[in-house]
Amino acid sequence: MKTLKEAINDLQAFFECDIWTKFYPEIKVKNKIWIRDDKFKSKREFEQYLQEHFDVLRDEIKYLKENSK
Repeated sequence: MKTLKEAINDLQAFFECDIWTKFYPEIKVKNKIWIRDDKFKSKREFEQYLQEHFDVLRDEIKYLKENSK
């Protein structure tokens, strides 16, 4: 079972890897250009993305609180 700190750290690590390439979808990997197909198309899409991921974090926190007694 994860601790609250681990859950937050995992979300941060995921965002650090994922969000940048959703804004800048063209990256160079092993001297080849890769273009990500699922980039953000609008501010609303970005906000929805964040909402979904923070909902997951909230669920993890709720689970940890309920099961830490």
